[in-house]
Amino acid sequence: MRALSNSFEDISETKEALKLREKTLATSKQILGKRHPDTPTAMHTLANSYSEMGREKEALELQEKVVRMRRQILSEEHPDTLKAVHNLANSYSKMSREKEALELLEKTVRMSRQVLGEKRSNTLIYMNNLAVLYDRIGWTENSLELNKKTLEARRQVFGEEHPETLLSMENIAISYSKMGRVKEALELEEKALATHKQVMGGKHPTTLRSMEILAITYSEMRREKEARELREKAKAAKSRALSTKHLNA
Repeated sequence: MRALSNSFEDISETKEALKLREKTLATSKQILGKRHPDTPTAMHTLANSYSEMGREKEALELQEKVVRMRRQILSEEHPDTLKAVHNLANSYSKMSREKEALELLEKTVRMSRQVLGEKRSNTLIYMNNLAVLYDRIGWTENSLELNKKTLEARRQVFGEEHPETLLSMENIAISYSKMGRVKEALELEEKALATHKQVMGGKHPTTLRSMEILAITYSEMRREKEARELREKAKAAKSRALSTKHLNA
């Protein structure tokens, strides 16, 4: 049932996906029971659907339940519990409850480093999202320091051209830009965009995002012609992708 629900989501059948995910959760509770591992998983999937529809309060309530269940069924340090706490922190962040999100994310990063190790994929995701939160609350230096650690680990684990490595590179560039280190930001952003184009192609969403980030830096450097050209290329590529999606629907 979960796989079918995901396929609905892929073709933008959000309401149908939501109904099926609600049914999946109800069935899991009835047949498997609340303490079966599949039940909190179904609950988390449903929470994602609520969040995508802007029903953040309902999503948050489910994520809080998932954390309680994971702690009861598994343990505080189990990888699935850490993932649930991370998801809850993201929900708090979306609702502008940064203090609660920060507390949970910092705790999750510490425990994940201890339990899984700093070079595990999930640990690096938690580190990345904590750095993003630091940036959001104005802790730019903390964000930069953590992003640098994340970038170095991702280079070692994934390689220089992996999308997650490039994401960390762009996050560092954003911190540099906020700190007035625009030349260093520009160097990283141009490198990231060139790699995105080479690896993912010029029409991939991550490539278009990279173009938009670089356009902002060009504007900050008063290179408006280059900034405008990048924005127009990104806009045209998005329009073509949307037209193709509608034709194939």
